[in-house]
Amino acid sequence: MTQYLEEVTEEKVFFDYKKEEDDFINLVSYINENFGSEIFGGVSKNSNNIRKVFVQYNFDGFMLYFSDKKNQVKEITLEDIINIKKQDEYLSSRTGGIDNVKARINFIKACLEV
Repeated sequence: MTQYLEEVTEEKVFFDYKKEEDDFINLVSYINENFGSEIFGGVSKNSNNIRKVFVQYNFDGFMLYFSDKKNQVKEITLEDIINIKKQDEYLSSRTGGIDNVKARINFIKACLEV
C-alpha cells in the first residue's frame, strides 16, 4: 500500500481523485441512508441490541463489501447485517490481517448474495 501511495504521489500511477471522491461519497451516502452508523457498531450474540461503539472489523468488512456498487441494493436490511455480526464464522475472523479481512468479506458476500 505504501509503495502504491508513493507512486500516486510521484504521479507514476494515474489516480482519479474526483472519481474516487465521488465513489466514496456515494458509498457513505448509501450506507448512511440504509443502515446508519449502526452498521459499524457491535452487537451481542444473544440480542439485537447494537452497542454505540465503532468496531473496526465491521467498518472494513462492510465498507469493502458495499464499495462494489452491485452490492448496494435496497433489499439488504439492518437486520441482515445484525444477523451476520452474530455468526461464529464472522466473529472468528475479527482480528487484523489480510486473511481475516478477506474471510469477513467472503462471509458477508455468502450471506447477502442469495
